[in-house]
Amino acid sequence: MISPGRVLYLVKRRLALGLTHWRAERFIEPRIVHWRMASGLSEASLPVHFLTSIHDWRMALWMLASLHDATQMKWPLVLHEDGSLGNSELEMFKSLFPGIRIVSRA
Repeated sequence: MISPGRVLYLVKRRLALGLTHWRAERFIEPRIVHWRMASGLSEASLPVHFLTSIHDWRMALWMLASLHDATQMKWPLVLHEDGSLGNSELEMFKSLFPGIRIVSRA
């Protein structure tokens, strides 16, 4: 059972983040699943390493999509996951970024 102190903390946190953050988290972030990488991008040689968790994995997807779109290059990606990502999140990374290397916490 969740404690009253935890509930108070979560309410205060949500109020501090504001309505704009809630809107982005609820309605905009989930749209990343429809993004697809453009074909014919040139290959970059420098790998991009990044760490993500269950709390920010959608923002990591947006960051990677923006990197590919802005540079018009296909970057070799190395995902370092902190152990909190499930199979569905990892599969999403694999489907949007074929060839991604995943380094698990284990």
